Amino acid sequence: MDNININKNSITTTSFQYFKQAQEKYVKEWDWKAASKKAFSTDQTLKILEPKQQKVKKTKSSSSSASSLNNTHLEQTVIDAGQKNVGQMVCQKCKMLYSYGSKEDEIAHQSFCNGNIQQQKVIIKNWKSLKIVNLLHNGQGIIAVNRDDTSIISKIKQIKQIINTELGYTEKLKKSESNDDDDDEKLFLYLDANGRVLGCLVAERVEKGYKIQVSSPTIECIKTPSKILCGIDRIWVLPSHRKRGIALKLIESLRSNMYYGYHLKKNEIAVTQPSTSGLSFFTKYFETDQFLLYKINQ
Repeated sequence: MDNININKNSITTTSFQYFKQAQEKYVKEWDWKAASKKAFSTDQTLKILEPKQQKVKKTKSSSSSASSLNNTHLEQTVIDAGQKNVGQMVCQKCKMLYSYGSKEDEIAHQSFCNGNIQQQKVIIKNWKSLKIVNLLHNGQGIIAVNRDDTSIISKIKQIKQIINTELGYTEKLKKSESNDDDDDEKLFLYLDANGRVLGCLVAERVEKGYKIQVSSPTIECIKTPSKILCGIDRIWVLPSHRKRGIALKLIESLRSNMYYGYHLKKNEIAVTQPSTSGLSFFTKYFETDQFLLYKINQ
């Protein structure tokens, strides 16, 4: 033991140097900066944020359904190409609303329209024996009858029913119906050579009319009445014969034959509240949109 001389300081130094060499050989220093860049690089971040896309596998059922649709025979009955009346239409003859393209609706409309036109065929065979106020070309003519003319009273009722239905007019009981004055109301009928009624004008004696002040969007009249002699209660022309001057001929016959030996002036005639087409017609006839109305409160 005496011959061995151990230097503690040298052992400590030697051990530390050996440990340091082993650390440098087998253990590398952890570079936290490089590691963080690698872990949170741009590509990695995008991959984390991006949702996983799942591949859709085509099944036999989906392909078979697509092929079945291609093989199915489809029939398109109505093409919607921006038409105004696609789906529903209003017949200009019978005024019936029906679905365009529906076979059931078209059949029902055809039946109704034909029946309605047949109902409008009012024929007065003996019209030439009545009071003719205007004999026209091709055997046509205009007759003037009182509302209670017993010889054609059934025809008058039939004509009025057609007019009231088409114009939406509700006829009320008049005070004059309790009197014996048959000249209070007159009907002017336009007939063809076979006696079919093509047009009708219902006129009556009226004393007061009210001038139109505003005609759009609603009709407004002045409150002060004007003195008149005649009122046009209703005027109607068979749809298939409109725009042929029949209404104009009826009014001219009225002006010459409402009063015996007197020709009515335009400002002595008033009309009931007209429809849109009636407003346009009377504006042209009276040459003003401020013509006279009566029955404005009814």
